[in-house]
Amino acid sequence: VVDLGSNGAKFRVYEPAQGLTILAAARVETEIGKYRKADVPWQFTPAGLDKLNQACTELDAQLRALQVQRVVVVATSAIREAANGAEWAATLTARLGWVVNIIPGVLEAQLSAAGMLSEHPDYPHALCVDQGGGSLEMYSGLTQQVFT
Repeated sequence: VVDLGSNGAKFRVYEPAQGLTILAAARVETEIGKYRKADVPWQFTPAGLDKLNQACTELDAQLRALQVQRVVVVATSAIREAANGAEWAATLTARLGWVVNIIPGVLEAQLSAAGMLSEHPDYPHALCVDQGGGSLEMYSGLTQQVFT
């Protein structure tokens, strides 16, 4: 699973037969939120897109070295809210073969909670808080409510 966020691009490798046990992980800082044009709606500058492309190329090389067979890519608020985010995602698909799933904030919160709970199963009622560079999502394990 590759997560493209405002502050970095990262992956975690899982073996489906082993549930959500992490086999490998890596992160590349991008700070793409710094590369926003002030327009409304905002968009990435060419320098920001270059930085993001470099990070994705680096992660792709690592995934290939690990012989990962299936890559699932999720893009969060930075790409979701950028006027040129969907266009950039299409170029990434053409370049690396990754299908980029630009997900809504509610799903972002649910996936963050699933990841947290997979690593901390003894805390099913925890509050999971995902503070990104461009958004805040929360999931209550107690009430199963999502806040974005």
